Amino acid sequence: MKPLDVRFDHVGLVARDPARTAAFYCTLLQGEEVYYGPLLTVQAGAVELAISPLAPGASLDHPRDLHVGLRVPPEALPALKERLARLGAPFQEVDGRLYTRDPDGLTVEFDAGA
Repeated sequence: MKPLDVRFDHVGLVARDPARTAAFYCTLLQGEEVYYGPLLTVQAGAVELAISPLAPGASLDHPRDLHVGLRVPPEALPALKERLARLGAPFQEVDGRLYTRDPDGLTVEFDAGA
């Protein structure tokens, strides 16, 4: 059986302040804001982050394993650390991976492994 021809399209995020979250990702990933109708999206390379507003009364409690995982070349880590410092976003490096949190507390993982 031939595998389905499927490709990554986007990651859907929920944010208290979509504009603030989009600015964070635009700065961090050097992306740009794109609107698809009312939906604010950050386009960065081949990755799209679709950012929806948090519904009134809803919670942003994230399960521990919920995260955005992005693969980057190892030489990108120093520039990412510099941008995270400029954003005031704490980060940690573990086994070739860099971890931080976006403005709404969602974990972002940069995997620089082979």
